[in-house]
Amino acid sequence: MRFSLGALGALTACALSLVLACTPKGHERRPHGEGRAHHDGEGEGDAEGSDQDMRKGVAESDEWLDVEGFGARIRVPKGWEFGQQGALVLGTEVRSKAAFLLVGASGAADARKKYEIGLDLLKLEVGDSSLSKRTVTIHGLSFERQDYEKATVGGKRARGVALVADAPKGHGGLLLFLGYSLEGEAALEKELAAAVESISRE
Repeated sequence: MRFSLGALGALTACALSLVLACTPKGHERRPHGEGRAHHDGEGEGDAEGSDQDMRKGVAESDEWLDVEGFGARIRVPKGWEFGQQGALVLGTEVRSKAAFLLVGASGAADARKKYEIGLDLLKLEVGDSSLSKRTVTIHGLSFERQDYEKATVGGKRARGVALVADAPKGHGGLLLFLGYSLEGEAALEKELAAAVESISRE
């Protein structure tokens, strides 16, 4: 059975029924790993590790990065900073006016934990959403998507997005995407949308 965001919502005491529609109360910053870029599909990864294991850079062209152990990859837009380690992929516009992460999770509880860490990492506060969730299919992967019109990043208005799906067939677990672009940054919003649309099987 395909994973539903509603299963995540059942794990929370948030006002909305979906965990991706609210920021958990008492949310605090915590240490977490980032990533080491990887292109050959070797090994399995988690979202935790040390900066010493992380390959960082700036994409000179569209940069494909793998979510190790979960059978998926994503394209980082040209000119964006990137990092990858194991099952965590990061992409950040160089002025931090847009950013995303794509991470693998072992199950619903792990996805909720990584959702909270992801909000911290991106400095993203989502608030209530006026847009209803919907199911979208990207390269054969069925995601549940939630858009946040009233998000903020560092006190600045932003448009946020979260998606979750089962990992590709043959790989256990889930894929979780979080991202944002600041309000008024139409070009970056398009680049973020292109990154979302690039999510595919390895």
